[in-house]
Amino acid sequence: MTDRNPRVRSSHDRRRRGKIARKASSQAGFTLIEMLVVLVLTALMSAMMLGTIRQMQHWRHVEQRALRQAELDTLADFMAAEIGGALNLPLLHRGGEDPVSLVGSSDRVTFVAVLRTGFDIRRLVEAQYSLNGSATPPIVSRLVWQHRPPVNDSMSAQAEELYRGAETIRFRYLAGKEGEPRVWQDSWRASGQLPVAVQVELQSRVESGLILARRVAILAQ
Repeated sequence: MTDRNPRVRSSHDRRRRGKIARKASSQAGFTLIEMLVVLVLTALMSAMMLGTIRQMQHWRHVEQRALRQAELDTLADFMAAEIGGALNLPLLHRGGEDPVSLVGSSDRVTFVAVLRTGFDIRRLVEAQYSLNGSATPPIVSRLVWQHRPPVNDSMSAQAEELYRGAETIRFRYLAGKEGEPRVWQDSWRASGQLPVAVQVELQSRVESGLILARRVAILAQ
């Protein structure tokens, strides 16, 4: 039997609307919590990813620096070993100039030695180390001449590219006789005499800073 009392129907409607409103409010509150949770998780994941990226960049810089340092160390060892074998013999490819056995400046050095050239053949040659700073990146090169007087006052050199990426190269020469003070000089040109030692210094730059390799070649007197 249907209740036709208007007051009763109005009371039922109010209760029904209240339940619907509470249900809607409950659903809206749950959705807001979900959104907050998602935002918090997103922020945490972003922070973790940022930390991982920074760590990867750090290790990439460390690896790059270690690789470049190893390359410079190897080149410095190679150059010092060859310069250390310099002989007190005159440089002949220079033609009629004064017979000196080693000519050096701060950025290049020329000497006579038995070196490995071509197909691992060791022979008496005249060699020069220098840096071609006009190239990009700069190139450390070795020029090699035959150890003989030039024909028609000229002799071509065999050019060898050793390394790309060194920013600077510097040579220093230790002068002084037995019993005398030893002094480092930025150049060398002494007839019939070799320096006591030659210092080789190579510098390069990576994102994390400057890299240096330094070696000292002791010459036989």
